[in-house]
Amino acid sequence: MSKQIPQGYKQTKLGIIPEDWEVVKLHKVAAITGGKRIPKGEFLTTEHTGFPYIRVTDMYMGGVNFESLLFVPKHVAPLIKNYRITSNDLFITVAGTLGIIGKIPNKLNNANLTENANKITVNYGSKNFIFFILSSNLIQTKIKSVSTNNAQPKLALEQIRNFIIPIPPIKEQEKIAEILTTWDDAIAKQEQLIEQKQVFKKGLMQQIFSQKRRFKDDNGNDYPVWQEQRLGEIADISTGQSNREDSSLIGKYTFFDRSQEIRTSDIYLFDGEAIIVAGEGQDFIPKYFIGKFDLHQRTYAIMNLKNLITKYLFYYIYMNRGYFFTQAVGSTVKSLRLPLFQKMPVMLPIIPEQNKIADFITLIDDGITKLSEELEQLKLQKKCLMQKLLTGQVRVRIL
Repeated sequence: MSKQIPQGYKQTKLGIIPEDWEVVKLHKVAAITGGKRIPKGEFLTTEHTGFPYIRVTDMYMGGVNFESLLFVPKHVAPLIKNYRITSNDLFITVAGTLGIIGKIPNKLNNANLTENANKITVNYGSKNFIFFILSSNLIQTKIKSVSTNNAQPKLALEQIRNFIIPIPPIKEQEKIAEILTTWDDAIAKQEQLIEQKQVFKKGLMQQIFSQKRRFKDDNGNDYPVWQEQRLGEIADISTGQSNREDSSLIGKYTFFDRSQEIRTSDIYLFDGEAIIVAGEGQDFIPKYFIGKFDLHQRTYAIMNLKNLITKYLFYYIYMNRGYFFTQAVGSTVKSLRLPLFQKMPVMLPIIPEQNKIADFITLIDDGITKLSEELEQLKLQKKCLMQKLLTGQVRVRIL
């Protein structure tokens, strides 16, 4: 039984859309051209030459990160001057991480563009509308299939030119883009708020664990001086027995290895309150966990603490994980050995002050978690609204 088409709508290759919308290939409304690598034997520089060069590593969904920006040497700039991108254009990554879509900020107007991205110059309609179309599931699903089905995924220029997209009347394009931009602004503000809270938390933790900020007891008196002990004297430190091949995404118990990805296992090796630290990697960021879990053979669990609050030790290790970098062995992949854990110095206040420190930082963490949950809700709401607006399921009023 065929799906009934509502009045004012029509059936197209993209499904049911409003009658006054068109379905076209992207090249009908935009010009797509490639970027350019710098000539062989030449190298980008950190010197601010006035000729910024935007790489895929500088790009995120929506825009460009300035933190690690590199520049084209002045004598090279004339050789690739025809491969610049303006603030009126969009970019799309075509190699490495595919399908990152973004806008060029005014600060990078006329920057050079990597050969691993293409420039999209919209010549009909709203640039912002095209940005939202290209970042929607309609196009991102197609891009994901290219990434999945190819050993060395790459988006060909012709594939991008032939993306099929819906095109409303220009005034409606602009209104849809305006609405979605408002949501993006709200999401950006929430992300900034979370970042500010995280910076605030980091500053407080630095003061606390350097003992520049001390808590007092319930009578307003100072707590005793902190005592130094070795981690091996106050905790049991164990590695797991499992390999990543033993994990899955559908197991009953949490599985920990060096990955940030949440994996599971059908068995558990440990049961209790633990601090998890990967034995290999680049960051050695600890995790706090309570319950049954499985553990990779090169990942450490710190448990069964003696005269010590686990949450306090978790925050202490987080702030002092620089110790791991100074003690790790290996050049390419850093590895941690059990003896260095056992020798790690830990500064310990008495239990009541440990509790106050742990409760104080946990309260800040809970606030950040709540903000993060609100952020995810904003993103989900925007995604649902985006789907409805970009298919015409919900129409906007044009005054």
